[in-house]
Amino acid sequence: FRNRKFTTKQLVIIAMLVALNVIFIRFLSIAAWNIKIGFAFVPVVFAALYLGPWQAALVGALGDFIGGNPVPPLRRTCPGFTITAAIVGLIYGLFLSKKQTMPRILGAVLATESRFSAAEHLMDQRIVWFSFPAADGNPCI
Repeated sequence: FRNRKFTTKQLVIIAMLVALNVIFIRFLSIAAWNIKIGFAFVPVVFAALYLGPWQAALVGALGDFIGGNPVPPLRRTCPGFTITAAIVGLIYGLFLSKKQTMPRILGAVLATESRFSAAEHLMDQRIVWFSFPAADGNPCI
């Protein structure tokens, strides 16, 4: 294993990507009925391509945590969403950080969208419906 310390350049890039992720989550997502279309994966994929798997996981988790908490005293975040965002960033990083070929890109998309989207949805529905309500009465949102 190599040295795991972040350089100043990496920290600045991670901070910018987290900020972009939050903007994409909060303002550039379209929600219609039960479908949400957004571009929040783009900063995570960029981090996976240029920084590596652990940094991509950090961008995904921090972006989800900050973007999911509009008013921290009134709302809480669900840990399942944040953990899933970190795992998705890690998977993108493992598939895309070394070499980008069409099979690796398709593998990353299939691995994140099929397995983790379904698992996130089922796991977080249980967390949402069986958690204690937040200060405003809404559970875990």
